[in-house]
Amino acid sequence: MPGQRIVSTHSPFFAAQSELGDLRLFCRTDGGTSVSQIDLALLTNKDDVRKLRQRVLASRGDVLFSRAVVFFEGETEEVALPVWAEKYWGTNIHELGLSFVEVGGSAGYFPFLLLAHSLRIPWYVMSDGEPEPLKQLDAALKKVVGKERGACGNVVVLPDGNNFESQLIADGYLAEVEQAISEVFGKDYFDWYVKNQDGQPGPKKTIRDYKGEAGRKRAALDLLTNEKTKIAAPLAKVIAGLDEPRRFPPMIKKLLETISTEQQLKKKAAP
Repeated sequence: MPGQRIVSTHSPFFAAQSELGDLRLFCRTDGGTSVSQIDLALLTNKDDVRKLRQRVLASRGDVLFSRAVVFFEGETEEVALPVWAEKYWGTNIHELGLSFVEVGGSAGYFPFLLLAHSLRIPWYVMSDGEPEPLKQLDAALKKVVGKERGACGNVVVLPDGNNFESQLIADGYLAEVEQAISEVFGKDYFDWYVKNQDGQPGPKKTIRDYKGEAGRKRAALDLLTNEKTKIAAPLAKVIAGLDEPRRFPPMIKKLLETISTEQQLKKKAAP
């Protein structure tokens, strides 16, 4: 067919087949309709183009049609955050039009942020507090929005250099971690793990020290880190089933409150 062709679609699979420069996103606004496109000027090399095509559009095209999207680095967040979100709002994230997206490590933020920011899709970040991830996040933010995380109210950073797993331990959820471990591996598994792994070689040529209360916390963190894909969902459900104010860890509650306020989301059921 000669001439210009315009295709209107709600299919992320169809949209992913388009040339990046041909995509336009139409959104309703207060006074009418806004139209946005990807800022190709920020794609300074072929690798950026490849990442945007393969890691975002081809695999997470649902971002294009999201009311808002939350970005984070790891597998634990991808499994656990929707559990807390559903508890907070009383409905699942898909009914709310939200997407929770793992970017594949801190080095993966740039193409996701570029897409969301260029197309004016509201976005949020929950980042680990470790130095290298923060450095890479700041670089991506500066390239896309021209400022670092401290000037972005939609970016939540875990304190004290913690990652998602260590922050849960620091927030006092050791008992809940142990309960989740018992649900996944059996009632006595964690005690067996502490006893049998104490004094054994650990990561980075260390020797595991699981003695005392502090050692038990280290053991829980090591096991949670090593088995995150198995433990994350049960752990989130255990914590989400607690009474207030412990139902939502502080930084997760901060993230959910920010999204709720800015996107004017209403809770469908009391938590």
